[in-house]
Amino acid sequence: MENTKTALRKALQKLLKPLIRILLRYGYSYHEFNDVAKQMFIDVSFEDFAIKGRKMTASRVAVLTGMDRKEVVKLINKHGDEDELAHRPINRATRVIGGWLQDKDYRNKKGEPLAIPLKGEGVTFQGLVRKYGGDITYGPILDELLRIKAVETVGDNKIKLLAEGYIPVSNELEKLKIMGDSACDLLTSINYNLDAPKYPRFQRHVVYFQLSQNSINEFKLVSHDKCQKLLLELNEWLADKLELDTRLEVNQPQSRVGIGIYYIEDESPKEHDGSSDK
Repeated sequence: MENTKTALRKALQKLLKPLIRILLRYGYSYHEFNDVAKQMFIDVSFEDFAIKGRKMTASRVAVLTGMDRKEVVKLINKHGDEDELAHRPINRATRVIGGWLQDKDYRNKKGEPLAIPLKGEGVTFQGLVRKYGGDITYGPILDELLRIKAVETVGDNKIKLLAEGYIPVSNELEKLKIMGDSACDLLTSINYNLDAPKYPRFQRHVVYFQLSQNSINEFKLVSHDKCQKLLLELNEWLADKLELDTRLEVNQPQSRVGIGIYYIEDESPKEHDGSSDK
């Protein structure tokens, strides 16, 4: 019989899979993820699991999270220090690019990164990886940099740097912020509903399996149109309410309310068929 921890583990694996795809796409390493996860365990312990009338302590956090007390104290002391994490190398590929850009041995007189031989004597890509990539051979690093178009091969088997960093900055930054907000809102409602309140928050989805590609394409258009109309209607309703509350001076400054709708499409497990409405 499945217990709570087994069910939670399965749910966590499902939650983490798409998140880890995004993290790897942007070169976010396991170690950085681990740093954030540990800090969040501590933050949530302080925010939601303090014993009423008693001060929250590092020892209590250690008991709740299973972390070492000394590590908890260390993380509490550096809480809020985002600069350190922001400037740490994202992963080995990032360190290699950073060395290429900053190390004088790998730059010309103008300070521009040199096109360097793959391997051999003197200044080489193999040597660059050995110096900045840690305990890993140059092959996987080269494959990754070629994949993201950060380098290209030129001339007599030389490698030329094209990027000034691992991930080019673009409007994707805003998309990542939206990702965090949307996923947080959904999980917050799920957490609220797990407490079995008398009036649970709306949390439903409808999913069908084994549709034809034509039906899927049509559903994309139909669902987009209907969802857009619903959101515009709800937006107008909320705007009218905000105007009325402001006029009556009954606003609650810290309040935040809304609704999110998201499209679902992936490779369905073979054991499913028919429909699911939850």
